[in-house]
Amino acid sequence: MYDKQINSAEPGLMILLIDQSASMSETMVKTEQGEPYSISRIAKIISDTFLYDAFRRCQKENKFKPYIDLAVIG
Repeated sequence: MYDKQINSAEPGLMILLIDQSASMSETMVKTEQGEPYSISRIAKIISDTFLYDAFRRCQKENKFKPYIDLAVIG
C-alpha cells in the first residue's frame, strides 16, 4: 500500500489509462428504461468523476495547488 503523504512540495503521480479497443463499445448494462450503457460510457463516467474529484481536492480557497502530476494515456 502506498502511504506517502501527497502535498504541493511532493506531488503524487496519477496515470489514467484509457482502453480504446473495439470491445469498449459492447453493452455492459441497461437502465431500468432499457437505455444501453457501453463499457466506454461507464469508463467515461468513472474517469470524469475521478478527474473532477482529484482537481477539486487540488483547489484551496481560490488557488490551485499542484498536488498531482497527471498523465492520461489512451
